[in-house]
Amino acid sequence: INLNVDAQELVQKCRSYQKFARSTGAPPSKLTPIPKACPFSTWGINTVGLLSPASRARKFVIVATDYFFKCVEVEAVTSINERAIIKFFTSLISRFCVPHALVLDNGAQFAGKELGRFYNDLQIEQRFASLGGSWTCELYNVIWSYKTTLMVATNEIPFSLVYGSKAVLLAKIGLHTYRVEIYNESFNDYRRAKELDTLEERRLEAADSMACAREAAAKYFNRKVKTRQFAVGDWVLRKNEFTRLVWRNKLTPK
Repeated sequence: INLNVDAQELVQKCRSYQKFARSTGAPPSKLTPIPKACPFSTWGINTVGLLSPASRARKFVIVATDYFFKCVEVEAVTSINERAIIKFFTSLISRFCVPHALVLDNGAQFAGKELGRFYNDLQIEQRFASLGGSWTCELYNVIWSYKTTLMVATNEIPFSLVYGSKAVLLAKIGLHTYRVEIYNESFNDYRRAKELDTLEERRLEAADSMACAREAAAKYFNRKVKTRQFAVGDWVLRKNEFTRLVWRNKLTPK
């Protein structure tokens, strides 16, 4: 046993051992949840592409995600330029009001002069985050499926939180469901008014549920944290990124 201990201590004193070490996967600091107090006040904007060309030569997707309800809006475009992005933002604002902030990546497509004037005219704050075939036919079906799926964090359906009513699923349109069979226009107006009256209360309950979900996520994340503190003048190992392969995923062009 002493021989093994002596060998380990000897290796740790070697010069090579001081220069190289395994990169730990444990997070260095605790998770800090950032709650959003108001719906539609902050949207995260990103682009996906270059994808395989679809109809009308559309090869890119602009994606917007509301940080409060996790509501997702998308638009397939032929190219990523200021005109396409302003058109997408205008459509977003006309339906969900002017946001307080937009979280963007550092791409050049979000830093043009026209977009700068657009942000200034509407007093929208810009926040920058780090970078990172027939698909258009399925794109909106995927988003529709996401909007009509119960979210664990809010314990609500995003579509219902935004519009105050449950959506009629496409799979049930041709079926003789109870909701379709008893439809009455005058009663529907009364029911919609009642749903809108209770919508704000449901949103507050969703906010409480999201706060509990954030606390649970932070508690789980913080169990794996290994705090590393450094003082000025300490020697540290620099992570070698240049010998690694470029990060790829299923959306990365081949």
